Amino acid sequence: MSTKIKPQSTQRKALVMIIILDYNEVNIMKVLFIYPDITPSIPGYKGSLSFGLISLSAVLKERSISSSLLHLTKKKYEKDELLQKVEEANCDLIAFSAGSAMFHYVVTFSSWIKKAFKNIPILCGGVHPTICPEESIACEGIDMIGIGEGELALAELCDLMQNNKDFRSVRNFWVKDDRKIYKNPVRPLITDLDTLPLYDWDLFEMKSLQDSPEGVGNYLASRGCLFDCSYCANHQIKIIYSGERTIIRYQSVQRVIQEIEILIKKYPFIRYLVFQDDILAKNRTWFTEFAHAFSSIIKIPYMCNARPELLTDATAKLMKSSGCSRAWLGVESGNEEIRKKVLKRNVSQQQLKKAFAILHAHGIATQSFNMIGIPYEDPRKVLETIKLNAEINPTGMQATIFYPYPNSEIYHICKKEGFLTEFSADDYHTKTILQLPTISKSQIEFFKRYFRIVVKLYSILFHHNFYGKTSLLKFLDSLLTSKYFPHALLTNLYQIPLFPVKYLHSRYFQRLYKRRARQFKKGSRL
Repeated sequence: MSTKIKPQSTQRKALVMIIILDYNEVNIMKVLFIYPDITPSIPGYKGSLSFGLISLSAVLKERSISSSLLHLTKKKYEKDELLQKVEEANCDLIAFSAGSAMFHYVVTFSSWIKKAFKNIPILCGGVHPTICPEESIACEGIDMIGIGEGELALAELCDLMQNNKDFRSVRNFWVKDDRKIYKNPVRPLITDLDTLPLYDWDLFEMKSLQDSPEGVGNYLASRGCLFDCSYCANHQIKIIYSGERTIIRYQSVQRVIQEIEILIKKYPFIRYLVFQDDILAKNRTWFTEFAHAFSSIIKIPYMCNARPELLTDATAKLMKSSGCSRAWLGVESGNEEIRKKVLKRNVSQQQLKKAFAILHAHGIATQSFNMIGIPYEDPRKVLETIKLNAEINPTGMQATIFYPYPNSEIYHICKKEGFLTEFSADDYHTKTILQLPTISKSQIEFFKRYFRIVVKLYSILFHHNFYGKTSLLKFLDSLLTSKYFPHALLTNLYQIPLFPVKYLHSRYFQRLYKRRARQFKKGSRL
């Protein structure tokens, strides 16, 4: 392949060059997706699926454009190794996809690539460019950013590049040219998701992903969320698409079932599905049709996200009959004031308790999501989260350290209050990036590490009656919240491989994975 650069004015040096491909030598345009998918807190992490990328790739391949993926899952990536892979790809366009926690990798990697391959345009899309466009386009190695949905925008961009046309006015893209940035508006959302091609399941090494050894496959049936939690990117996306009637869209049930059948046939190791939708049962009519079709045709168990405000006995009955074996619900904070006023989750204690009770009554396992280190939270408010979990008794629990997404509503609160530090984190499992006056970093990290153990301790005390129980609970509250309690020491001890608590945790998860594997093998539901 040969390339020619469209001449620019001698008075300026273009940051984006319009690439003219010589199609006498090559007739297929090549796009290389680069996906920094790095979670250092999980040893040997193998990565997860990106539905954005497999949808983009499908659209390109439908138009006879070649796409490939460089899936980066390890923290330390050598410059020469990365550049070698880019050279081997022999691509005409590089497209990064990144969330906020991963964007600093894009800054580094794009800089390496741009210096070595000056003539290859570099695009970055994903959540971070969408919510932080100014920061993203300012990155030296990035020529273009994508905002919002990218399928039609990327297809148009590639079409223009193939036909040697100016691509600086493509909607959904901001494009650098010399000292000017073309800030193009977003195009309308894709209202009919069925018009998109089926996902490109070949883009990722499906058998090598993190959850694949457990027999887990993933699927996304819809787009958009009903709610406006202050810590989530969804309320910013709603602002971007404020002119739309709704951002909630579904694939038809027929299409969902058809594609899941294809997925399971293509990858026989899949014995369990995880729906990555924000809320699977957010539309009663759609979910009723889905439940009947899934149970009669697919017949394997699945997990999904649920929302306490939408969960009724009738919905739980449909979930159970269709094959739902586990539902994830956000508790986030056990303190109702923090949950409602800070996180903007208008869910009462009673609604949370009722939702978990309904799911348990229908034999559906539950998983609670919890955050530690929320602005204005103190140790006693963290204990409220722990005690609420002990009371609702979820089947599983996930505790993460609160991370304010840039430009989210709560991020601006943190910035205004002076809570932000210079520290950045790759994930939500190790360190806090906030300096809070109400709770220390060592306390945040302790409660994150020992969350399940402390919940179990309170659960035992709550469910047994004995003399002195009230006094013991008060003493435990005072002990765990005391500034003299060795929070930092216990957190550091947890890092030791053979520390008893860490050993018990690892044994717990080993048993859990083995139990799931046996259930998958038998074809039974969790």
